[in-house]
Amino acid sequence: MEEFVYHRVPYNMVGRILYPLNALKEINQELYEYQIQKYDGREYTKNKRIDKLKCNWGDVVFLSPIHPKIIIDEIEAVGFPKNNKQLWIKIPLNDLDLNNIVVDIDEDKFEFLKKVDFSKLKDLPEKTKQYYRETYKKGGNPLILAYAPHLMYKGVIDISNYEVFEV
Repeated sequence: MEEFVYHRVPYNMVGRILYPLNALKEINQELYEYQIQKYDGREYTKNKRIDKLKCNWGDVVFLSPIHPKIIIDEIEAVGFPKNNKQLWIKIPLNDLDLNNIVVDIDEDKFEFLKKVDFSKLKDLPEKTKQYYRETYKKGGNPLILAYAPHLMYKGVIDISNYEVFEV
């Protein structure tokens, strides 16, 4: 069975290539300035080291092994209002170089994806669901992938031939 990973279509995306944040800075300063805002209050994260890939967080494209519908359904079930539909990219895992993908298995403990049971990454963790509930009670806006498995891909991804869908 073919496996997939997902990436939300970036706001104001130009072209058909997903770039790591640090590469985007060299390619399109305006888009970089917009995208860097998601690190406000968490600036330290973009410089975290990923030793297994010999790079920093800003040098990877973040992917989710969890289907976005699962995430959005849970967020709405907690009580957050339905937002405008979001566009997501469905990327066949086999199209990516597995030697360049790690998973954050436990708060900055990285392992190569090929050494991890991918099927165990496709469900939303209870810790993420609890975070959504707590954030809702506090009146905040949730980070949609907080405490969820993150795949980090060192490289760029041409999405020209991939399905883009709405959730």
